[in-house]
Amino acid sequence: MAPFTAEYRPLEPTPAEQSWADLQQRCPGWIFNAECASICPKEDNGTSWDASIVAVRTAAPAWRYAFWANVVIWAFWPACPVIAYFLSECNGEGLASPPDWILCIYAPVLATSLALEVKSHSFMLPTHVYFLGPYRLGGASIFFPLYYIAVFALSTLAHLDIATNGLFVGRLVKTRSCQESQVDEVWRQATNQSVFRFLPQLHIIALILWALMTLQLLLVIGFGIPLSSSDEKVRMTKLLHTSGPCERTTIPGIDTMFGGDHKVYVSDALHPLAEAGRMNSLLFRHFAFTKMSKEKQLDNPIVQQTWGLDMVRSAARMAAFLLLESCPQPILQVTVLALEKALSSKVDGVVVFSIGLSIFMAVVNILKGGKDLRTMVQLAWPYYNGEKESGVDKQIDVPLDHEAFEGVETWDEFLTQLEQEIDCVAAQQQITEARPISAVDREGSAVAEVPEKSRYPLVVVVSGKVHELRVNPKCRSLAFRAMMIAGTSVMICTALIAYAMVKIVMVVWVCDQGLWNIGRGCAEVEG
Repeated sequence: MAPFTAEYRPLEPTPAEQSWADLQQRCPGWIFNAECASICPKEDNGTSWDASIVAVRTAAPAWRYAFWANVVIWAFWPACPVIAYFLSECNGEGLASPPDWILCIYAPVLATSLALEVKSHSFMLPTHVYFLGPYRLGGASIFFPLYYIAVFALSTLAHLDIATNGLFVGRLVKTRSCQESQVDEVWRQATNQSVFRFLPQLHIIALILWALMTLQLLLVIGFGIPLSSSDEKVRMTKLLHTSGPCERTTIPGIDTMFGGDHKVYVSDALHPLAEAGRMNSLLFRHFAFTKMSKEKQLDNPIVQQTWGLDMVRSAARMAAFLLLESCPQPILQVTVLALEKALSSKVDGVVVFSIGLSIFMAVVNILKGGKDLRTMVQLAWPYYNGEKESGVDKQIDVPLDHEAFEGVETWDEFLTQLEQEIDCVAAQQQITEARPISAVDREGSAVAEVPEKSRYPLVVVVSGKVHELRVNPKCRSLAFRAMMIAGTSVMICTALIAYAMVKIVMVVWVCDQGLWNIGRGCAEVEG
């Protein structure tokens, strides 16, 4: 019998994987930017390109369009309740009713925002595809058209969530001016039967929650906008005129209002803009790319410090989005739904749609934000806690004997021999990235040419890194802080969402009048 032999054959790409190949040839430039794709190959003139450097170069034009997307959405944000107020009409005893076409007023804002997001995403897509490959769900690749539609569908839902919340606020304020409306009276009777008797009127609560969203705008300005004192190459006016990937020589760190002494790259400043602009296409693979580009650098204490600060910032932004918008809004809207049913025995479809959007986006934000932050902590914790070796900067004085330089006559020969001696000592001392800082002879003079034998021995100051197990208490405290902020906000938000879901069941299907108070059960009102 012939011996068994097997010939290696590369696996054929699946149809889903093939859909991610050759995007540059198959997609127009507004989906996949060819100029950004051209800088993705790892080698250029013999130099190895780092993924984070490529991301910074492509993020500069993406930042420009993300900035204008935020201008569009946040310019509409204060106008949305005002428009709803003037378009809504009093509806007897119940909540003021908007016209059926009221969501159409958001169509121009939505279309403009999505167009800017598509353009911004086209600059980052080549980088993500090149370094991360096809998007996978449960180990299986997803068809690119399906992925593309899904991420922009999430962006659309996030925009509609803002729009419906704003329209809801305008309707509540309008209801306050309706003389026949009994919403405030029913609300007073309902709160008198609950443990929350101290609550103000509904329209005041709605306005407070709507106003608190300004914190999101403040976070954008603080984390995503360069200060005027930043380097001229990355000033805001410079970024706003960037139409393509910047040169490698024009990507220094930038100063931000909330960054303190810590500089960030444009790719880091793009993230808060994408969050506030509801640009899910930019957010969807952002963390996976950040993890891939920085995971192998976590032995560097400087990267550890940056990673820790990123954790705290991510936790703070997640808390702001969850506690000031995503989670309180469903409870307020379910309460108004209950009051409307108590007055008219009907369920308001527009309010139900807004509640569903708010709950869905809150769950998405909790799952994604919690998963990303947990992974950040898990990756860095072994270095923070001294379980993995960190590269600690170290300088040593290396004395060199003149016998090592016998026969050396030219400066090039001297430097070559000097490098060999340094490498030998660095290997003995277990120093990596060793490089000479200075060399002096026995007379203390800096060596600038081949010294005479009478002036030996030499002393060379060598800089490098020593890898050792080292506890990093400062970064560990940053990780604790991030976990406390995120954990507290997630627990509070989860409780609020669970309460809202239980309440909507009670309002719609259990309580006859639609009113339900926690700990008290169904409530009844007069009239």
